[in-house]
Amino acid sequence: MNEQNGSASVPNDNAGQPFRIEYASRVHRLPPYLFGRINNTLYQKRRAGNDVIDLGMGNPSDPPERIIMEKLCEAAYDERNHGYSKSNGLLNLRRELTSKYFRKYGVRLDPETEAIVCLGSKEGFSHMCLSLMGPGDTAMIPAPYFPVHMYGVILAAGNVVALAEGSLISSAMSEDDEAESALLNGDWTPTESSCDVVRVVELCFS
Repeated sequence: MNEQNGSASVPNDNAGQPFRIEYASRVHRLPPYLFGRINNTLYQKRRAGNDVIDLGMGNPSDPPERIIMEKLCEAAYDERNHGYSKSNGLLNLRRELTSKYFRKYGVRLDPETEAIVCLGSKEGFSHMCLSLMGPGDTAMIPAPYFPVHMYGVILAAGNVVALAEGSLISSAMSEDDEAESALLNGDWTPTESSCDVVRVVELCFS
């Protein structure tokens, strides 16, 4: 008891030891982040005086069009924009997204129910996994894959099976396969190989 202010002092058995935060078990299932390893290697090489050309993340080599940056500045000065938007994004933006999808692919989407605005594709993908998957569920992903393809499933407590594109589609269409999901990426990035669109459509309706 502290006689000066009457407060009780609690002994600290861990005095001098760093505070530790225990991560959830699903975090320990994550493999090392590929781009983190690449960036660390780049850092070490450059510290050693090596001239390194970074091809890791595929960052754009050119800035956006000037009209885009001017519009961003214009929007920033508009006081009506300094508030929270709807959780699924501005309606006009979703309308434009679905219109572009129709112009490019000939597919009609409902901006009210089939389009959503995210901070980025990784955010949308990871939240989709959290919404659709759970413990014991299995997802087939393309190999090679972007880290988020595996990370999103694992963080949703699901299991991952990585297959080459041809094997993935064949396995996904097999009646004997027990996987709940098959994740396909447009233009088969990052390999840039092609994919049988007709078979993918058949898969979606099977």
